[in-house]
Amino acid sequence: MTAQALAEAGEKVLAFVVGERRMAVPARQVREVAGLPPLTRVPFGAANLLGLGNFRGRVLPVLALERQAGNPCSRALLLGGERPVALAVNAVLGLAEADRAEDERLDIDAVLADAFPERARKAAAPAGTRLAGTRLAAQGAREEPVEDERVALLVMDLAGQRFALPADQVEEVLARTAEVAAIPGAHPSALGAMEHRGGVVPLFSLAGLLGLGDAQSCGRGQVAVVRIGSGLVGLVVERVRAVLPVAHSRLEPVPGVLLRGASEAAIQAICRPGSGERLIGVLDADHLLASGADGLAAGAVSEPAPRPRQREDAGQPYLMLRAGRHRLAMPLGSVESVTLPQSLASIPDAPHWLAGMVNLRGTAVPVIDLSARLGEGTGGAGRRLVVSRRDGDAVGLLVDRVEGLIALSPEVIEHADAGGEADFTFDGYARLPGGHGGFERIALLVSPWTLIDAAHLELMARAQGKARA
Repeated sequence: MTAQALAEAGEKVLAFVVGERRMAVPARQVREVAGLPPLTRVPFGAANLLGLGNFRGRVLPVLALERQAGNPCSRALLLGGERPVALAVNAVLGLAEADRAEDERLDIDAVLADAFPERARKAAAPAGTRLAGTRLAAQGAREEPVEDERVALLVMDLAGQRFALPADQVEEVLARTAEVAAIPGAHPSALGAMEHRGGVVPLFSLAGLLGLGDAQSCGRGQVAVVRIGSGLVGLVVERVRAVLPVAHSRLEPVPGVLLRGASEAAIQAICRPGSGERLIGVLDADHLLASGADGLAAGAVSEPAPRPRQREDAGQPYLMLRAGRHRLAMPLGSVESVTLPQSLASIPDAPHWLAGMVNLRGTAVPVIDLSARLGEGTGGAGRRLVVSRRDGDAVGLLVDRVEGLIALSPEVIEHADAGGEADFTFDGYARLPGGHGGFERIALLVSPWTLIDAAHLELMARAQGKARA
């Protein structure tokens, strides 16, 4: 049912079915009737929250009027107002005269008050403020970047060496698919083309471009999708190791005597990670492909080593994570490192989601099992430890999988209310392309320290409860 038909309904009511109940709501309160899209479950949300749905590019909370086994609802009533929501229903019967309808009248205000009791408190708070452990109150507000002279590098393994690209040049990291179309007569380093988000991306072997092997030396490997000019190019590498934020002072110019071969000329700087780790050759995507594999411009590195370029139109980089069924996006600037899990020392009487303490460079760091924290149980093999640091304090998050990098613009980030503790735990929700049936997927935006603040509040409440007992 269209918005125009509802607007012309006057004082009529819209009748619908929920479970075994026939109900009605004033038609003027309903903006649109739509099909129920795939829903993204939100941990700690309101008790009657089914999840978040993407309705024509707008992320809305979807509420259940009553719990039904298997959620057989297929339609949604989109309510208007300053903070719109959707109500899941089984069927819509149509419009009826208000004075003749005998269906049970739905008190929308009571439903919303039950789901979002914090709305009144938030509305009374000064606009644009942020309480401890909550998300930004002003929709679309962003924290100002901090000038900390740190550069985020995507570190990759290739031919027994380590190379890196500035993370702001990388759009995504993908698994290499088998469906690659070969291009006859293409450059020897070109592997072909692969489908990507409704388009086609050319694939190049990074080993081939650097003169470190033939085009097939990386096997299946992984694909770092980089933007060069106005287009995208896939660089196939053996393995993406981690995102490594480093101080700019640890980037050194390449000694001029080395700028002779293809691989050396392609290296724009040398990174000294410290702690006895191997040196990393820092590449530049534009320079890497500027003149192909046969001869990249020599002497491309000037004194001092170049700073990675920032593209204002590409959005901010996020690290994509999986914890159980949940797809999460974490600001790359909040990530210090991504490593394999290490041996953990248990903490007596700790909640199940506090996995223990890990020794990182001589410092004891608490580790939160993110899957357990979000109610998904503990994860299995292939997990990663994401480390974040703030004001000298560090925390580790155990995740099931690190899926790569993605740039998110403000236009795809929404701040829909989910109710419950979710509004204190997540910083927002991002629409991601590539879902089934044309629907965009939804990722939960998380900040390590927002998670820590929320966990701290839970621990404090638990301690107070034990003290009263």
